[in-house]
Amino acid sequence: MYGRPHLAGFECKEDTTILLDKNENPFRLPPSLREQIRQVVSGIDLNRYPDPEARALKQVLSEMTGISWREIVVGNGGDEILELLFTAFTDKGQKVLTLSPTFTQYPELCRRHKVEWVPVPLRFEEKRIVFDQERFLEAVSSCSPALVLLDTPNNPTGIRIPNDFLSEFSERFKGVFVVDEAYGEFARETFLECFRNRTLPERLCILKTLSKAWGMAGLRIGYAACSPSVAERVESVRDPYNVGLLPQEIAKIVLKYGEWMESRVLSIRYLRDQLVKGINRITGWRAFESESNFVLVRSPIPISRVRERMEEACIQLKYLTLEQPGDWFRVSVGREEELGMFMNLLQELN
Repeated sequence: MYGRPHLAGFECKEDTTILLDKNENPFRLPPSLREQIRQVVSGIDLNRYPDPEARALKQVLSEMTGISWREIVVGNGGDEILELLFTAFTDKGQKVLTLSPTFTQYPELCRRHKVEWVPVPLRFEEKRIVFDQERFLEAVSSCSPALVLLDTPNNPTGIRIPNDFLSEFSERFKGVFVVDEAYGEFARETFLECFRNRTLPERLCILKTLSKAWGMAGLRIGYAACSPSVAERVESVRDPYNVGLLPQEIAKIVLKYGEWMESRVLSIRYLRDQLVKGINRITGWRAFESESNFVLVRSPIPISRVRERMEEACIQLKYLTLEQPGDWFRVSVGREEELGMFMNLLQELN
């Protein structure tokens, strides 16, 4: 599967650093798309403000998702939409419930908004990680959170929560329910697909981003499909010019290249699955199956040794402190030659 680049004499330079830490799409946009973007950008009147409602961008997103443009909120990345949801639906002292581990921005937002973070642990088994539905529902019942945030696929484990559970919970829960599908395109199915040409249940929000599968992390465009009441409330606390003119125009172009995105996603899925198999063939190492563009790994050696060797080779990983025994890191799916270099180092470390 992987090539074996020679490491002797390898020098760490900025343009040779292998970025396997931020879950970015490793593939650049195709030349034809880049040229189209260049032509459009050259004709934009930057002396004018952007459309404060991003109506044209919402219409493109509506056509892609089957959700009414009036029920779509656009933000400066998914992070801004999360901030808006906390502003709109939480008050000081209330509770917000998430999984654990989870996206690190969730507890940070809880701290910033002075609400209580209630983490519900995932169950770690020897060869898999499990979402315990009963434990989760008991936690919701006991703490009555104002907001529930579920990232699926979950970061950093890569597990996906079944759509049947999400659907049933969205109908029963009385607070605001946010399903964060930032990595949804890499999974076998998404929750958003269930609502094509349908109105979302009351108080449900499904968060998406163009930073991952669409390869536009630098553009900072996130969007959310919401029930009408949630969309109205979020829009009421949103700054009018939160998404700039250039991001709006570029996003409208890129979103027309759905076939390119899907082909890249298929490549990343294949590389991901091969990466899991390859790591698990090395004695002592454990990579957990993932439905995202990253893989969670348990190391049999101290993480300090892993970090030192990877940094020598200019490979960046995400090192984690989990409430689980062992040493952990998350590796993003890069290009084949990048993963080859990573795998060679793991074998050396073993």
